[in-house]
Amino acid sequence: MLKQGLLAAVAAVMFGTSAVADVPILSGSYVFNAVENCVASSGTFSQVSGIIKFDADTGKAEQDGFLVSGDPVTLQHFKGTGTYSNSKSTLTLDTDTFQATYGKLSKGIATYVSYIGLSASGNCGVQGWLSRK
Repeated sequence: MLKQGLLAAVAAVMFGTSAVADVPILSGSYVFNAVENCVASSGTFSQVSGIIKFDADTGKAEQDGFLVSGDPVTLQHFKGTGTYSNSKSTLTLDTDTFQATYGKLSKGIATYVSYIGLSASGNCGVQGWLSRK
């Protein structure tokens, strides 16, 4: 056991990780992209891209970006606010909870997040990426 703990501590120093895996923090502005496919229900497809700003103290997120969707397809600007939370393996945006994979941490703050899951209705698949500015 002592040997495993020592190896984890050495890895933490060498690779900049914590020996005890903490929940990554989402804080500040991230460039985001997401794709939603609703083939089972309506055959719709949408894409969003923009900036999302997370406030770790309040659990609020502000979005400013563009949405491609509809029939006929249109490009629309949008702004909005919502809530978020996360764990070591999930990201929840409002009521949608996704499986999340976090990239490199900088002082505990995630610099990259990839997420995938179903919309709250269960009718759509969603995949997205966040990259810290």
